[in-house]
Amino acid sequence: MIKEKKNKNIIKVFLGVFKDKLTCCLIIVLIFGFLLRFLGVYPGYSPYHPDEGKAGYTSAWFMFTNKTLDLPRYHYPALIPLIELVFLVLIFIPILWVKLFLTSPDLILSHLNNLPDIFQNYIALRSDVLIMFLSRYLMVIFSFLTMIFVYFVSKTLFSSRLIGLLSVLALELNLRDVTS
Repeated sequence: MIKEKKNKNIIKVFLGVFKDKLTCCLIIVLIFGFLLRFLGVYPGYSPYHPDEGKAGYTSAWFMFTNKTLDLPRYHYPALIPLIELVFLVLIFIPILWVKLFLTSPDLILSHLNNLPDIFQNYIALRSDVLIMFLSRYLMVIFSFLTMIFVYFVSKTLFSSRLIGLLSVLALELNLRDVTS
């Protein structure tokens, strides 16, 4: 009985959000903005952005393979490679291990005593391009969070949800923000 009442309350809250037209428009704009950014990872014109090698994935991979946080050269502020290193170690490499295990379980099971060689030969060598796309997906996440931040800042500054929505819409359609 209590669970049914709780489910009905959740449904009422969910449907109550969509009664307001501005909230519906904001949700649609945010979803569309996220999809634009996600699809912008593979833009079609050039598979490689000239700054990606310096700014992100090469630096993060260097820090990971050399077990150091000190880069030989800083092309950009060090925060970008550090954030990518955290995502590389905590998310990306485990995903590659799971993918390798699901696609080639016999390889891993037959070489359980030699996992560092499997990592070196099957994950590290084949993941340079994938690591580059990791930096692009991180920029998708940060760009989406920027859209949410812009909404709340403009709504607060101008005391208008409509201005917040228009600000997010302007940022959503900004080509440089979508493709970066």
